Amino acid sequence: MAICGTPALWCVIVAPLLVAFIASIVSIVVLFSAALYPQAQAFIAIPIGSGWAWLIAVLLTIVESAVAPLVVFLLMFSCVQDKIFMVVFAAATNNMGKMDVRTFTLNMEAEQC
Repeated sequence: MAICGTPALWCVIVAPLLVAFIASIVSIVVLFSAALYPQAQAFIAIPIGSGWAWLIAVLLTIVESAVAPLVVFLLMFSCVQDKIFMVVFAAATNNMGKMDVRTFTLNMEAEQC
């Protein structure tokens, strides 16, 4: 795996993952403490029954707590994609001598097969 052999990639890849993990924990805590009860009360106002209202509110809160970190991760990872490419490209050119972009992409396609 390329990340194990390239310590420069560790902080570039681990940082967005760590931020996404922290964002998921925070969103779970915040949504279950702030959004669950109002959603349940809104569903209780609809005559569907108290049990169903709480079940739907919990399921919606779980979905909301999954979507929020996903958005954070996609935004964070899109910012570092170019940086990851440049670190991998620099590691490949240092290990294989001078190489142009076309040769690099051909080597990367060959390694994926």
